Amino acid sequence: MVRMPGVWRLRVLQQLARLGVREETLLILMAAAVGFAAAWAAWAFEKVVWGLQHYYFAPLAQWADMTGKGLLLLAVLPALGGLAVSLVRWFFRHGDSKLHGLSAVLMSLIRERGRLKHTLGLETLLTSGLTIGTGGSAGPEAPIAIIGSSIGSIVAALAGISRSNTATLVGCGAAAGISAVFDAPIA
Repeated sequence: MVRMPGVWRLRVLQQLARLGVREETLLILMAAAVGFAAAWAAWAFEKVVWGLQHYYFAPLAQWADMTGKGLLLLAVLPALGGLAVSLVRWFFRHGDSKLHGLSAVLMSLIRERGRLKHTLGLETLLTSGLTIGTGGSAGPEAPIAIIGSSIGSIVAALAGISRSNTATLVGCGAAAGISAVFDAPIA
């Protein structure tokens, strides 16, 4: 990610203030952008899961049925997915952070002003997609909420907005992701 100097963000906000645009007005536009981006992320997440199920899990399960090794592959396929998840988590290692998932999002809202690691959304998309797509026992609700929250945090960081509005954008991202994964656009 490209880091923008704080002076540049401050100047943009000052110029918008001179034009009469308040931060709350800007927040509405940013919330719409976060919602749109979270919807696209939900679509990408569903495609990752579908692709893994369709091109990895289904052909191998079909081969196992034909060769009579179905029970063995029932245990091996999710284990291989778990190994891939471990490799992705190792690649994205986040220092000494003991928290992950929704607890990391909630803790960031409480202690870190809603600022999440910028790679958290991508890591969650890959690891949760691998877990679900290879037959792991999980659902898409929490991962897409984390991905949407990460998008909201990134937009807030780029805009340099206040703490309370950062929390709003993080919540907008989570809500947009969940609404997209359930195909409920008005929710």
